Amino acid sequence: MQYKYSVGKVKLLQGGNVVKTILPLTDMTIDYSLSTTQQYGPDGVAIDEFKDEEKLTINISYATDQFDPSLMQGEDYDLSFETAGDGGDKGLAATLALCRLTGYRVNASQSSFSITTLTFSKRGDIDLLPGEEPTKQLVKFAKEGGGEVYIGDSAYVVTTYKGNAKGLIIPTALGVLPRSTNDLGGGELNIQIKGYVGKSTRLELEQYLITLYNQLSTGVGTLTVEYGASSYTIDNCIWTGGSPDTNNKEHTSFELSFLKSAY
Repeated sequence: MQYKYSVGKVKLLQGGNVVKTILPLTDMTIDYSLSTTQQYGPDGVAIDEFKDEEKLTINISYATDQFDPSLMQGEDYDLSFETAGDGGDKGLAATLALCRLTGYRVNASQSSFSITTLTFSKRGDIDLLPGEEPTKQLVKFAKEGGGEVYIGDSAYVVTTYKGNAKGLIIPTALGVLPRSTNDLGGGELNIQIKGYVGKSTRLELEQYLITLYNQLSTGVGTLTVEYGASSYTIDNCIWTGGSPDTNNKEHTSFELSFLKSAY
């Protein structure tokens, strides 16, 4: 018995509308990769493993007699894989949302057609539905007396603590006499906000950061960290500085520093 397994066609959709139907397909690959970090116990045995980076890449090759520059814009598409449509169920049927076109290559030319390969990179969770957006962690700064601003398109928090604890060496005594932050006063929480923002041009990036610095520069306020329906706050914070990555044209990662009294 002969059994053929294939994808009949692929539809590229934006906002529920079909932008392009790809038929006939000559080849298709879906590559999934996951990098992890393992944590080891004192006996050298792995006791835990954490996800670092997850990637899904789709390559679609098809025969065509047209060169389609409209696809070469790096846009997001929902990919709808459909069966052959011959009345049977042979084939792969699935939908992958938010796939960004990252490659357009003409592989070979014949007298009347060529083989074109499109490469897509999946954004968001693999089981994301069309119309959904990946959940981003957001950080908002609200100043006392009014006024608030979200920091970048997405951001996260890294904190360090520095206490005013000292060990006093007493002459003729053995050892040291410790004095805690509670005795001496002080103690500070240093907060680093690491975020990113995307714009259409380098000029817009520069304008955004200057405006953000102006909004943060005056007054004490509260940082609110949000992820979906969950959140927490850090009150009595003041902005002390910031620096961006200067090498990118349409997006930049940046870091902001805030200071809070630990008591």
